[in-house]
Amino acid sequence: MNDPKYDVPDSQFSLNKELRKRKTLQVMQSIESNRTRQARVETPVQESPRVIAADFTRARPAETSAVPVPNNKRRLLLAGLIGSALILVAVLVLSALSSKPPLLPLKVVPQFAAKDTVTQLKTAGLPIASTGDFQDQAFKWHAKELLQVKLLRGNDKGTFLLLSYDSGDSASRDAFRAGLDSKYKQWTAVKAGNVLVLITPTTAPALRTEIQNGIIQLLIDPYHEGYVTATPAAVK
Repeated sequence: MNDPKYDVPDSQFSLNKELRKRKTLQVMQSIESNRTRQARVETPVQESPRVIAADFTRARPAETSAVPVPNNKRRLLLAGLIGSALILVAVLVLSALSSKPPLLPLKVVPQFAAKDTVTQLKTAGLPIASTGDFQDQAFKWHAKELLQVKLLRGNDKGTFLLLSYDSGDSASRDAFRAGLDSKYKQWTAVKAGNVLVLITPTTAPALRTEIQNGIIQLLIDPYHEGYVTATPAAVK
């Protein structure tokens, strides 16, 4: 005979059974969840992108250390090319210097006196008719001697001034001043050493050429290889 207090209604029994199932399911889910966590802990963690980037960063010094090697080779090659070019230039310069003819010794231009120069020109064939001193109050010359020489050959006439100085520089300064003067800038100037010749514009062309050639042959040609102006010396 059944005891009424132990009799459980069927509906209540079904509820208790459902609760036990749910509890069992929760326990199983909890166990499964623990297993999953344990598996994650035991499974090796893959390297993160940051770790990989750090590895690449550590590898870069090794790559950069290899860069200077080709740069050093380029520098050595460039240095070799520059050295070869310098040697070639030196050889060419030495060859040019060795093939150049030796310089001729300089000749000293002597001091010329105005009267002596007139005498030499007359001896050379210049038709000198008369010679005399010359003065010009409007233009101050700095010459030691100043002569006026007149020429005559047939119908050809001419006049020129022949001035001698203490130095060639003094002659050059007077020639420059004469070139700026309203009167003498029309005259033909020839400078040779310490001598300055000024030919008037009215001189016959043939005589003008003869004067120029005579000065060149007597005072310039003998010293054309190279000359320096001599120090002032006594002249006859």
